[in-house]
Amino acid sequence: MSRQRIFDAIRRNRPPPVEHPGSIPASPLRFSDPLASFIEAVKSVGGQAESLASRTQIPALLKQRFPEAKIVSSLARGGPPSTLDLENNADPHDLAGVDLAVLDGVFGVAENGCVWVPEENMRWRALPFITQHLVLIVPAAATVPTLHEAYERLAAALSALSYGVLISGPSKTADIEQCLVIGAHGPRSLLVALVPE
Repeated sequence: MSRQRIFDAIRRNRPPPVEHPGSIPASPLRFSDPLASFIEAVKSVGGQAESLASRTQIPALLKQRFPEAKIVSSLARGGPPSTLDLENNADPHDLAGVDLAVLDGVFGVAENGCVWVPEENMRWRALPFITQHLVLIVPAAATVPTLHEAYERLAAALSALSYGVLISGPSKTADIEQCLVIGAHGPRSLLVALVPE
């Protein structure tokens, strides 16, 4: 079959044009309890979630969960003290040995268990990816059901943002044989601590 005949056949069998809808409709996905769904989603992507009565419980929780963490970079309100000089350290290469990073997340997404972390909450863009263990402190009431709503919430702030990231679970990779490896390229664990605000 000649090339021209193939193109002619494609043109004859084109589907009719469809008008652009103008905007993408909101996701119909709904959760009866977005917070419970968020916790389940965090677990399903390899993370852990813990509900706390107040931020004052964070240091004790982290001491219990990460007793061997020696180099700690804590930028979260109510987090443990940092062992790094966060004010005077401007070189992200010094983060290579960080055992534990503790950051404030702004909100969680029930649909997939991800947490929004803007640049001002991490200081170094490399920090949430280079640490051995990552803890995100998230207000429990700030959970949104879907990514559609997450992006709507971010839309107003996007012009002022230089960087931010949605983090879902610890680092992981899988091959075609469905062998999942946690901590392959980044944090070996992710703990989401849910706190009242």
